[in-house]
Amino acid sequence: MIKTPEPYTEMIRFRNLLVHQYETVDPLILYNIAMTRLADFRRFRDEIDAALQSHDGNEPRTPSE
Repeated sequence: MIKTPEPYTEMIRFRNLLVHQYETVDPLILYNIAMTRLADFRRFRDEIDAALQSHDGNEPRTPSE
């Protein structure tokens, strides 16, 4: 299902930082992650969608950008 866990491990770590220490997050770092790592979120979305579709026996949908 998931081809490589590395980007998702980083996402989970950052999510935990946001949830538990949000007052220490630099808005510029958050902005830079959103601007430079958006492809990771899209890849995650597409991999989850493909897994759900294969589970249902359907073809994956065409991703919307």
